[in-house]
Amino acid sequence: MGIARSRRHYQIGAWELETRPFDVGPTWQDHQARHRDLERERRRVRIYLVERNAVQTERASIERAAKREMLALHGMNHPGIVQVDAMESHEAGPALIFRYDPRSVRLDHYIAQYGDRLDALSRLAMIRQLAETVAYAHGRRLHHRALLPDAWVVNAHRSSVTA
Repeated sequence: MGIARSRRHYQIGAWELETRPFDVGPTWQDHQARHRDLERERRRVRIYLVERNAVQTERASIERAAKREMLALHGMNHPGIVQVDAMESHEAGPALIFRYDPRSVRLDHYIAQYGDRLDALSRLAMIRQLAETVAYAHGRRLHHRALLPDAWVVNAHRSSVTA
């Protein structure tokens, strides 16, 4: 019939979203995004999903959750903690724009692929980075929701782990 979903659904501010999310949760979707004018700039965009028929109290609750995450991460300056750039509005709900390296790999996927090749010093270095990141966060009253391997990413080219 020639009917296609509007491209507006895949745009947030100056960011153009990949059509398929690369990670999903019960109340959010993560998309890779490319800056419309700066071709090399990439970000991860987390959209907090609000149902179309949601009552105002539900919508407000989701918007407060997104704002809490934005405020909690804003000003954090540690290589092990993801940096948030902005909060934007989207037709599906509020969206956070995170710094993102497309070469990064979820920790659980990294361990599955390379774990048997990691020597003891490399494993110890990863554990140290995880512990230092958690200590930094707790020292600034930032508490994690989960310490599961899917909540961390490995930047092998920089030899670092990020939450």
